[in-house]
Amino acid sequence: MHFDIETDKNLRNDAFLFGEAQSRAVVSVAPEKQAAFEQAPQNKAVNFTRLGIVTRHDYHINGELFHVITVAKKHYDTALEQIFD
Repeated sequence: MHFDIETDKNLRNDAFLFGEAQSRAVVSVAPEKQAAFEQAPQNKAVNFTRLGIVTRHDYHINGELFHVITVAKKHYDTALEQIFD
């Protein structure tokens, strides 16, 4: 999954993306189901933030390139090999 997201400008990016605040979940929803999905939390008084979109390109945060997908995939696929080399 590739992404293009916007963070909360009032928080450091690391705190926003990896903080240990209460009960967070990241969900990917098909575009045709987005409106219904976004309405559901509002009906239950649950806080909801739309982070961005899933894309077919590299990882972007706040409009800036965060990581090139081919490099990230290589790191993921060869992580154990790199540790034991």
